[in-house]
Amino acid sequence: VTLTQWEGISVSAPSATVSEAAIAAELDKLLDRHKERVPVEGRGAAEGDILIVDTVGSLEGEPEPRLTTQGLEVPLGSGDLIPGFEEQLLGATAEDTRTVQVTFPDDYHAEDLAGKAAAFEVIVQQHVHEERPALDDDFATDAGFDSLDALRADVTERLGKSAGADRDRTIEEKLIAVLLERNAFKVPQALVRNHLNQSANRMVQLMMMQGMDQQTAIKLVEGNLQSMTGSSEKAVRRYLALDALATAQKLTVDDATLDAEIVRRIQEGGEGLADHFAKEENRSG
Repeated sequence: VTLTQWEGISVSAPSATVSEAAIAAELDKLLDRHKERVPVEGRGAAEGDILIVDTVGSLEGEPEPRLTTQGLEVPLGSGDLIPGFEEQLLGATAEDTRTVQVTFPDDYHAEDLAGKAAAFEVIVQQHVHEERPALDDDFATDAGFDSLDALRADVTERLGKSAGADRDRTIEEKLIAVLLERNAFKVPQALVRNHLNQSANRMVQLMMMQGMDQQTAIKLVEGNLQSMTGSSEKAVRRYLALDALATAQKLTVDDATLDAEIVRRIQEGGEGLADHFAKEENRSG
């Protein structure tokens, strides 16, 4: 592969500046992760509260073990449960017992329950409300920082690094896209097949690690081979173009830099990548 017209490529990229709104949003997420559950007394349950309940359920008048639970969390107002279930628990207090009657939706994921009427005897064990801590020096200290200013500075730095990395990736992808547009060349199909096989095998292994049986995983991957083939061809074309550019410019990477990049990728992608980069062909690629 011989590349031409690679000099003077210009692309646009987003700013890596971190806005005050982004910092505030990140601090809000941090506060949400440190919510504390506080028992509610003196009033009935309202939207935004959480009830911890036990249930004994029946389906169309017959006892149904699947509808009997212990320690079920019911976040009122979330809409997570069967339509009508949460609304019938509004106003309840700890130790209350209520009868809740609902009808499963017609498109319910368990087909044998879809469209059927159910009744639940609901015993309220706990009534709690989640409270966020105040955004102050005390919270920052609990989070491991000397002060709120130190916490804010850390959040700003982390967001800045992330925005910078996103910007670098955008620039890289745009530059490579222009490079490939200016340089059309044939891609050896043997390399495409090799990349496709590796990608398919990795996908099957990932699905199996998530609990899927091997045959089902293979069938799912086989059903996506057409789109995966296109992705493999793009990946090979990208590799060949960059390899040709590096050769033409006599660019090399020393072992220390390569090792540091591999460590970074393993830290970002998980220890499962360690075996992948243990193979020389993957390191050199």
